[in-house]
Amino acid sequence: STGDQAGEGDALLGLGENRALQGDVAAAGRDLAAARALFEAGGERPRAATVRLVQARIERDAGQPARAFAELLALSREFAGRGEADEQVQADLEAARCLLAQPGKKEAAGQLVAEAIGVAERNPAAWLRHLARLVSAEVDVAFGRFARARQTLAADLAAAEKAGHRLAIFEARLGALAVDRAAGVATARGALERFAVEARAAGFGAFGLRAEQLAAASAAPDAAAATSVR
Repeated sequence: STGDQAGEGDALLGLGENRALQGDVAAAGRDLAAARALFEAGGERPRAATVRLVQARIERDAGQPARAFAELLALSREFAGRGEADEQVQADLEAARCLLAQPGKKEAAGQLVAEAIGVAERNPAAWLRHLARLVSAEVDVAFGRFARARQTLAADLAAAEKAGHRLAIFEARLGALAVDRAAGVATARGALERFAVEARAAGFGAFGLRAEQLAAASAAPDAAAATSVR
């Protein structure tokens, strides 16, 4: 029945999201594709759109920001058409991250985030305010506004700790370490490497991988400096 299909689709969506967090992108991709097929077969367009948003996020993190941006823009319009304000803001914020991942597009990202944040801050949904703060800080980092980014993430971390939300706590901490890395803080590399170990142990392999990538990126300027001295 359609109800059974929807239930199975929801289970696969949850499984796919968890596997993506653990860093198992291939398995996550299979689960999400199966969930989307079930929702589409049952005419569950809003649920299928939720899956598409997660798929676009994974695609962006896998190094395809332009493709992910196009999909998120289409989703934003679809959500707007159905009056799904929360989902529209989420799609816009994730789309802004796609722009930040591409050279020369930080101004466009800033504009998109400014509009989305206005809606998110008036929203009672804590998860949406959390996402808005994360992306706002990422935009600030792109423009070199490190102090402002740190302030935003400190407030976000405090809210996450108060709510006891483990996922949000790890995201806010990783965000703060990313600010330090971008600002050239000497201890950032070691802190990122320690965080990567902790994140993997907590079941957040995706955050561990991101921290390792940031640590490697922060090592590059050091290597360049060492080379130039010789």
